[in-house]
Amino acid sequence: MPMRNEEDYGTDAQGKMVSEYCHFCYHDGEFTEPGITMEEMMDRVVDVMVKRLGMQETRARSVAETFIPRLKRWKTQK
Repeated sequence: MPMRNEEDYGTDAQGKMVSEYCHFCYHDGEFTEPGITMEEMMDRVVDVMVKRLGMQETRARSVAETFIPRLKRWKTQK
């Protein structure tokens, strides 16, 4: 997720902004969906890019498969 404004970022347990995660994924020092798998996250992101951004599904999947595994949360899961 492009994080352009302060409210786009997640927060730690004290409510302070954290730079690693967006507010959809991380809030009050915890993941909002701790049990979601990387594959489920990619499917969700693809759906958002197709429905909200009008991106072709093959392009959206390519973007998701390129960037999501690089994110801190998913680097240790393969």
